[in-house]
Amino acid sequence: KLPPERIVEAEKFIHSMGKKAVGLKEAAQMLGVSIDTIRRAVKSGALRAFQINKEGNWKVPIDEVERLMKGE
Repeated sequence: KLPPERIVEAEKFIHSMGKKAVGLKEAAQMLGVSIDTIRRAVKSGALRAFQINKEGNWKVPIDEVERLMKGE
């Protein structure tokens, strides 16, 4: 869970982007973790994500990133 001031800051940034989903790398940067941690969370089901093509590119919904930032 991120500190409250960091959550507010991150939420403002996320909403300013106007995106509904971000890539695994962006999600990792927003949460301050490695991309491998994000991949493990997706694989375990702790983080909802969806594959957008056969090449293996994944997207994480913004609401999922926000949920993890809040420690839910």
